[in-house]
Amino acid sequence: MIGRWRLLLVAAAIAGCAMIVVTAQQPPPAGGPAPAAGASYTVQQAERGRVAYLSNCSGCHGPNLDDGPSDAPPVTGVNFVTFWGTRSVADLFNYIMDSMPPATPGALGDETTLDVVAYILQRMGASAGSNALASNTTTALSAVGRGAGRGGGRGGRGGDPDAGGAAGGGGTPMVFGAGTGAGGGGRGGALGDFRGVTVHGEVKNYVPVTFEMLKNPPASDWLVFRGNYQGWSYSSLNQINRNNVQHLQLVWQWAMNDSGTNQTSPIVHNGILYLVSPSHIVQALDAKTGDLIWETRAGP
Repeated sequence: MIGRWRLLLVAAAIAGCAMIVVTAQQPPPAGGPAPAAGASYTVQQAERGRVAYLSNCSGCHGPNLDDGPSDAPPVTGVNFVTFWGTRSVADLFNYIMDSMPPATPGALGDETTLDVVAYILQRMGASAGSNALASNTTTALSAVGRGAGRGGGRGGRGGDPDAGGAAGGGGTPMVFGAGTGAGGGGRGGALGDFRGVTVHGEVKNYVPVTFEMLKNPPASDWLVFRGNYQGWSYSSLNQINRNNVQHLQLVWQWAMNDSGTNQTSPIVHNGILYLVSPSHIVQALDAKTGDLIWETRAGP
């Protein structure tokens, strides 16, 4: 009798495991079955996504997906493909669900978020099909756009979103300076690829910044955004004035990393300029000569 009960328990456990496996293979609710191949979506899905995007996302990212009034990154074009091209549709879906909208992550819900992703794919040039997009689609984003290796420009503003080659997402994503970073990486690529010190150096005679210095910055420093906590955006230094400003000449220049959206304000302390570039790169430069002292990649 005991043996029979054990057999029944084992059979029940096997049946339970089978149910778990079957359930795991089912895609999350997406308004339709998973595509047979690639990153398929329906026209209706993309249209719902367009409406949802304009209502919930365009305030930051812009109606054209890359022309927002804030410093939100674009969700189309070469910069988007540079960061996201090697990642899957599922990665993008999960990121939006976990992080967007910033104030209420996940508020759009699974189905609406998936519709927005379908709209992004449409703008990248992916063709619509008869199967709705599934949230577990593993196709890389760089593989869904039209025109392998074709670098599109901004989509038509206010007109057909496909006008002007919306994203150029097909083929291998463009990565700026590939192979120049630590571990064989470059400036760009998938998020999280680079982290740590990539140029070793030391700021000589470094003086720690105190809270008192932040409240009352030395005239020769620029320690906070806009110069001080009052936001004056004004330097009290007077060596350059209206009488000699016309004699200014270029002494040195520095090329910032250009693989992403950028809106930065360099920090200056004791003659050292600290610069933050896209891809989370922080550099210390000698403000007099333009020489690089150290570089680190902070990661997302």
